[in-house]
Amino acid sequence: DLVPGKGTTFDDVCGLAGVRNVAADANIKGWSPLKDELLLTWNPDYILVPCVTECDADAQAVRARPGASELRAAVADQVLALPQSMVS
Repeated sequence: DLVPGKGTTFDDVCGLAGVRNVAADANIKGWSPLKDELLLTWNPDYILVPCVTECDADAQAVRARPGASELRAAVADQVLALPQSMVS
């Protein structure tokens, strides 16, 4: 799984929408591998999962990562899958 950081279109859209991209805040640049430890440390309110065909399965895979069920986004059912074209 990759996470979009600084210098990505996703980060630009976050800025325009007035929301924080925690990957960019963590000084991640471009699209980088997402480590479970970072996801747990960030404890985001929302998680946007880019998907191609199996959006529900991709979102569920993120929820199934070790410790992810305790994240604010998972508890509030705010792990959202969006088509890849909308994220990048």
